[in-house]
Amino acid sequence: MNREVRMAGNAAKSYFSLEAPARELEAWSPNIVNVRETDYMRGYQPSGFRPSLLTKLVMKILTGVHMSFIVHAEFLQERTK
Repeated sequence: MNREVRMAGNAAKSYFSLEAPARELEAWSPNIVNVRETDYMRGYQPSGFRPSLLTKLVMKILTGVHMSFIVHAEFLQERTK
């Protein structure tokens, strides 16, 4: 996964996986909000990316089995007293 992300020109690293990202991450802390998933193959490719027929098929399969996505989460800032 990390190699694929680097090939797309992104420096993000993958360290673990989630089955239900919104439910799992938001359960960790009330400061984790607005969790959403983006299909990796559609949302993080360089501009102008034109997938081949084989790549389109792989994308459809990976999306169908929920194997290829990146999670975006926002963090609330702590309020200082």
